[in-house]
Amino acid sequence: AAPPVRSLPKLRELMARRDREGFHRLLASLWERYARDVPGQAIARLELVHAVCGMLAAWLREAGTERAGEHRAALRALSAMDVDTCWAEMLRAAAELFDRLLDDRERLMAENTNRVADLINRHIAENLGEDLSLTALAELVSYQPTYLSYLYKQATGKNLSDHIGEMRMERARELLAQENIRIQSISRRVGFETPQYFNRIFKRTFGMTPMEYRNSVQ
Repeated sequence: AAPPVRSLPKLRELMARRDREGFHRLLASLWERYARDVPGQAIARLELVHAVCGMLAAWLREAGTERAGEHRAALRALSAMDVDTCWAEMLRAAAELFDRLLDDRERLMAENTNRVADLINRHIAENLGEDLSLTALAELVSYQPTYLSYLYKQATGKNLSDHIGEMRMERARELLAQENIRIQSISRRVGFETPQYFNRIFKRTFGMTPMEYRNSVQ
């Protein structure tokens, strides 16, 4: 059989892509390849186990989850197994540990994504009259603009620009219900450079001009 090291880049790639099914399939294939009791096979098995344990340990260091102690114990148990007598058991242990680490990783990523979306939503609500461009918001959370746009859509199911537009229009409606605020002032408060553009977007959204809306609610 070919040395296991040749398949390790692909195994790492599957881990990085969080491809659970692909990882399991390749891992099982590698384990089966070195299951036969032939000369030199024990060394190849050791090389494979050492490499897989190293990958799992790297993930464990990166994750830093509250279950890190439990995962470290499972990793130590895996690395201590005998490659000659526990080969099938080692496959199950490695696959299960990968699954648990992936579950933790995905949960932490989801929590982080939700935290970022919440932060962005609060900032938007409190700064509707300010620069809410994708570039400005990305700088706020130290992300690339395209990545922030992707994360926000993942967390909320909405495009960031759509949410900003909705928030601005809803705030405009609230302000229009107050008689003492001029429409020109309202347009600035909700982030429009000119009243003309504000009027056009408001009518497109609600089917009436800001003045028509104000008259309808007073």
